[in-house]
Amino acid sequence: ARDTEHDKITRALLIGAAMINAGAPPSPLSQSLLDDQDSWMRWGGAWMTAMGSAGTGSRAALKALLRLAVTDASNDVRRAAVIGMALVLIGRPNEIPDMVRLLLESYNPHLRYGALMALGIGFAGTGNTAVLDMIDTPMRSDKVDFVRQAGMIAASLILMQQAPDRQIHLRQHLERVIATKYDEALAKFGAVLAQGILDAGGRNQIVALVT
Repeated sequence: ARDTEHDKITRALLIGAAMINAGAPPSPLSQSLLDDQDSWMRWGGAWMTAMGSAGTGSRAALKALLRLAVTDASNDVRRAAVIGMALVLIGRPNEIPDMVRLLLESYNPHLRYGALMALGIGFAGTGNTAVLDMIDTPMRSDKVDFVRQAGMIAASLILMQQAPDRQIHLRQHLERVIATKYDEALAKFGAVLAQGILDAGGRNQIVALVT
């Protein structure tokens, strides 16, 4: 990862390392990445920390990720850290809304994106009404297209396998975004992905991050 100048290769290698690290105890490598001068290395450290502590609720991992989310100079690192906190809290979703509530109102769109995706990951397939209410306003009216994208993806994750009458308002919104000629490409992209998530496996599959 350090020997290439191509950031896409660097990111791929770091994500691979994070996936290998899934379920592993904290290591000196993950800590050294968190403190690295290179922003992509810190980004990899965030994912490695999140994957290593996924589902454990580790307070040490949450503290490290929250520090990155609040203070890091790189928006990519901050976004990854927020999403990573949701992975650490998989299986304890009720702790996620309080953790990201203020981030949903942040001036930084990358933090808003991360907060929305954290809610989608934490509450996938639950149909949780209170969380859908948190997502609804940024999904429909955020000024930044990729934040609206995250809102649509998150809402669709939460509404997988829910009754059709519960999905109708989201489906109408997705169809409207796709059909609107001048809506931004990233928002349309999110709407198309969200439709695919809702209809996954003939509407007979669900995202399950805990087995």
